[in-house]
Amino acid sequence: MGIHMAYWFVPRIASDTNIRDTYMAPGGRQIMRRSHNATETQAYFVMREDSAEASAIHRAPRGEQQRFWAERFSDAGWQTERFVEGMKDSPFFYSQEVAQVRIGNWSTGRVVLAGDAAHCASPYSGMGISGGLVGAYVLAWEINRSPDDLTAALANYERVLRPFVDEIQGKVNPKILRVGVPLNRHAITAFQNVTAAGLLPAHPRPGRPHVEG
Repeated sequence: MGIHMAYWFVPRIASDTNIRDTYMAPGGRQIMRRSHNATETQAYFVMREDSAEASAIHRAPRGEQQRFWAERFSDAGWQTERFVEGMKDSPFFYSQEVAQVRIGNWSTGRVVLAGDAAHCASPYSGMGISGGLVGAYVLAWEINRSPDDLTAALANYERVLRPFVDEIQGKVNPKILRVGVPLNRHAITAFQNVTAAGLLPAHPRPGRPHVEG
């Protein structure tokens, strides 16, 4: 997809509300902030870039990942400095390329895949935990229903769950995701106008998008 994301926790401050804020900066960059409890705030950096360096950074050591994200967003504005500073001491940090997992078969013999390993729908689906819980339930149900025939149980697990997975994965359109991370101010303004008119979803969760400048 060429969309990359990093997220971590920073200390919550007085101005952090329970409503998510979304900030767009030129260069295909987006910052999101949402608070999930009284002391912590989640910071998300999202970037649209097709380079080999961007794809490879997610497998690099944590320190290199953090330097990469800090450099890419150094001139982004808004609360970037606060989030980059908080990144250094955050107990939680994760960097990934936004992607989906699509596999032909979820089991071979007695080995079976479940959750994101079998059918990751991407963070933008908003269905990662739900998909994993539903999958675990279906898998346990089918094994319990056919305890003496694991092959049949695993086949039924996939048969029952596939339509649900196809539906949640199909809600994530790579072209729309790229449109949602505009490259310049004009594209940002156009995107905001379109979402304000209700022609496109701004994001799976409600937020307050604004733009640099």
